[in-house]
Amino acid sequence: MRDQITIYYNSQHPDARTLLSYAASLDVPLLAYDLCSDPLTPMQLLNFASRLNVPISDLVWKDKAQLLFSSEKELSVEDWACILQKEPSLFRKPIAERKNRIALLESSSDILNL
Repeated sequence: MRDQITIYYNSQHPDARTLLSYAASLDVPLLAYDLCSDPLTPMQLLNFASRLNVPISDLVWKDKAQLLFSSEKELSVEDWACILQKEPSLFRKPIAERKNRIALLESSSDILNL
């Protein structure tokens, strides 16, 4: 049996169905978390950003965020974590984990790199 892949995704993102269909076509056990119905905590979000080695703001769909929030001030790391927890539809791209590897999926085929 091959190692399970866990995907954390925004079901409101236009590419979500394509990704899940592609992942399901692989002969690998799959566990998928829809962040819109099961949001992560700010601590989990900060942990993901750290493990991905990206600023947490890179996880945010900024075009959509600008429509929802018109802030003049620079947002802190904690602000972004709270925004993503409260508005998981702002998640820009899915995150996939397999064993101790993690990736921000820019395209469905990126899952093959895990």
